[in-house]
Amino acid sequence: MSVRRTDRTQSWRLAADELTDVRSGAAGVLAARYLAGGSVCKVAILGTGRVAGALVRCLGALLRSGDAGPLASLKSVSVYSQSLERIEAFTRVFARAIDVPLCAADSAERAVAGAGVILLAAASPSPVLQPEHLGAGIHVSVLTGSPTNGALSPECLLCANCVVVDQMAQCLRSGEMMQVRMMGKMDAVRFARWHGEIAHLGHAAIHTLRQAPEEISIAYLSGLALLDLAVAIEMVQAGMGESIGVDEYDGEENRVVRTGSKHGGLALATHTLNINAASYALVAQGNKTLEVRLKKDGVELFATGDIVAIRNRDSGEIVERRINSLTHYASLQSLLEKEDLQANGNPTDPGEFAARMRSFQTAEEEHQFGLVAIHLAGM
Repeated sequence: MSVRRTDRTQSWRLAADELTDVRSGAAGVLAARYLAGGSVCKVAILGTGRVAGALVRCLGALLRSGDAGPLASLKSVSVYSQSLERIEAFTRVFARAIDVPLCAADSAERAVAGAGVILLAAASPSPVLQPEHLGAGIHVSVLTGSPTNGALSPECLLCANCVVVDQMAQCLRSGEMMQVRMMGKMDAVRFARWHGEIAHLGHAAIHTLRQAPEEISIAYLSGLALLDLAVAIEMVQAGMGESIGVDEYDGEENRVVRTGSKHGGLALATHTLNINAASYALVAQGNKTLEVRLKKDGVELFATGDIVAIRNRDSGEIVERRINSLTHYASLQSLLEKEDLQANGNPTDPGEFAARMRSFQTAEEEHQFGLVAIHLAGM
């Protein structure tokens, strides 16, 4: 996405996928801020993908803003997904993005127990959140948009007292809402209204849509490109820096480049990579800016702009580098065809590089997890 001053003296390019993540996280958290029924001591996040990470970062930013409303009393955040390995990696990666404990839950039931707000960011064709999970006064922010998503039971939409959308026509094309339509029960969904018209998320920020503290509210958010633009403008105005990002997409690989950016109120996730002494020396000298890993063990949660603590596994020394870009590959061969191995430092020969990679991982693992080329900032 490009943003340019009207006098054409400056322009910025921003990574579209990160804008979408930030917009989704901000919308879900702000919906909770304006629709929660009372003081919230616990938030549950269902999902451990990129949007879930953005939710943690935006929730942390809201708490630090001093204007968190009912979320100001937050004591803990519980996280659940169907993979315990991903939950553990997620809580480790994003623990520094928020100033309250980020706790792993081994079931959706335990995650939502006692929560005043549920942030649903799970991509699942079958329900993760059921009506029995919704206690009196609870608020749910649903981050959706896909016609195949079914993480929210359609019965939840029917039992809610106050349903708020971001854009009705688009929401009607999203999975759970489509299921309600197929059931022939759209008339039973209690959409919030303002002056007789169906209210949207913007109304929640300036009006009280919830009628009573014990009501169940749901913000059903399918995502609007216009909000991505609004986030882009806010980033630029906040001084996020020049040349914030560039997107290139070739169908099989997806590369996002962003340089010189700051995250303002959003805390960056910090990751750790252990490497041998020789590779560590190259990184520390600025001669190695490429690291290739399987997308597992928390690496799949890396995002452009995050900080990586590169650790010498022999001495324990650490040097921090920012992730400038991530390029995802389905195979080692496709990576070798695209990447400049000079950035790897050593080896730079494709045959030697492939042999070294094969000593760490199998072709079966590559097929199962995929690879990511992590492009690091230099010194």
